[in-house]
Amino acid sequence: MSSIKELSEKIARKSAIVEKWLAGKNAKVSFDQEAKDEYPDTDGESEIGMVRMVVIDDTSAFCDLFLGPREVLAPVWGAAIDNAAQQFIYHFNILHAIPLDGEATYAEISAKVGLSERKVKPVVRKAMLNQMLREDVPDHVFQTASSALLLRDHNMMNYYGFFVEQILPASAKLTEAPKKYKDSTTAQDTALSLTLNTKDVLFKYLEQSPELMARFVGAMEGVDKDPSQSQKHVITRYSWTELGKPLLSISVGGSSGFLSVELARNYPKLNFVVEDYKKNIEQGATQLLSELTERVKFVLHNFFDP
Repeated sequence: MSSIKELSEKIARKSAIVEKWLAGKNAKVSFDQEAKDEYPDTDGESEIGMVRMVVIDDTSAFCDLFLGPREVLAPVWGAAIDNAAQQFIYHFNILHAIPLDGEATYAEISAKVGLSERKVKPVVRKAMLNQMLREDVPDHVFQTASSALLLRDHNMMNYYGFFVEQILPASAKLTEAPKKYKDSTTAQDTALSLTLNTKDVLFKYLEQSPELMARFVGAMEGVDKDPSQSQKHVITRYSWTELGKPLLSISVGGSSGFLSVELARNYPKLNFVVEDYKKNIEQGATQLLSELTERVKFVLHNFFDP
């Protein structure tokens, strides 16, 4: 285990490497709302990518050494409060009450969302600890890079919303589900089903709620904005061209086909069938580029059926 001194020196050395690389690309990183949505792309520069991850890991360990075992545990239970604050902010449209190009007082926010200032202020300030909003002037709230991203990018807002409104409550049922369902492998016997109070599998439940289905589809497209989940890994990390002859790929539960479309654009010898629920395939077919209509087809299919 490294000492505080060893970690601090290593972090300084590695950070200098990344800072020099950023300067060479004329790139800046900050918490300001004008910041780029994503960290500068390190694709093709594996050394920089690795150095960046070392700094991230080492700064976490560095912080933990200053906390000690007892305080290291605090985020475990503190995360529940952090997530609850995010759910509150999403559910009551707090972000929309604060202009992107200005500020709002707590009184103004409260008036817009229909809650008392006493309810709003502590939750917003809790969220600030996670770089969500900031208070540069006492009682005046401003957007940060992360909160502004959610307002500018509808799919990222859906990603955020689906997590805090559906997945977060389901996580609280993770222990209750096996107590009730034991070792059941039935698709409906899940923590999420308990949360939604339904006997349907998730996708059937979503199909009955157009608003929630739209949020889910948007969330899946938002996931693709996450560099670790980016479809570019599928596109570039597999030797599709070495498959040789024209190939048919079937994307089961392929949503609106965004991954299949990107593969089709990059590999002209590949053909695709995207299977999913009615709303998803209708959306995909509507958005499909005309030059891909012969190679990307959409088929209605529930992947729980044979």
